[in-house]
Amino acid sequence: MRKYLVVKVATVLIAAGVIISALGFAMSGFDTDNYRQYNSRWYYMN
Repeated sequence: MRKYLVVKVATVLIAAGVIISALGFAMSGFDTDNYRQYNSRWYYMN
């Protein structure tokens, strides 16, 4: 019984992650250029 609960919780968490990722991609306007990586890192305080 407990094994099935773990599987259900894992499935819900994976589904929530996929939904959040899809929402984030939709909020970017479905444009992969919004995910460019910059050489300047956040910890370089310039």
